[in-house]
Amino acid sequence: MSFYSYAQYSKNHALYLGVEGKLEEQRGKSPSLNYIYKNKYSFQLRKSRFPVEPALIPSDFQQVRGGFSNPEISLQTHEFLIGKIINIKNTEGRIRLNLKAGFSLNQFSTPTNFVKKDCSGLFGCWGANYSYERKKTENIGFLVNPSLEIPFLQWLGVSFSPHVNINKYKLVYGWQIGIILGVLRPRLIKKVEL
Repeated sequence: MSFYSYAQYSKNHALYLGVEGKLEEQRGKSPSLNYIYKNKYSFQLRKSRFPVEPALIPSDFQQVRGGFSNPEISLQTHEFLIGKIINIKNTEGRIRLNLKAGFSLNQFSTPTNFVKKDCSGLFGCWGANYSYERKKTENIGFLVNPSLEIPFLQWLGVSFSPHVNINKYKLVYGWQIGIILGVLRPRLIKKVEL
């Protein structure tokens, strides 16, 4: 029989940062601030930015000197999620489910009003052969983002999660993988065999 003693702060509170990347076509990043209370309830503040889909562009659009990629419709979100923690049995808090849902303030940015540049000058064009503006559309979305968190050290771990953002402009979904860093689980002070 073993007896474990934990530091009080890390037993009742977990505070950590996360950086998640979107998989598949929706590349991007999502830094987050996470808090877990008494290993039962979670709270997350997150900001995400990633491309959603290719934009409708003129058929002769091309990148020239200094250009990187074709314009895309992008999504930037500010998110607030709350959740319930479910610890996987016999893992001493090293594997847990964080069942999160919440709301997001979404801002979709869509390239529009393409105007062809005159590239016949001495230096030609830089970037693309078209200039364009970005139309911004804002709305509120409902998020579902359960995650599997594996804090393999007290201060370092990984997370895997599907995400769904339901809003009136476009249903956005995908998978995320991330690194989590901070006070992730209780710290073992001593172990006494009885």
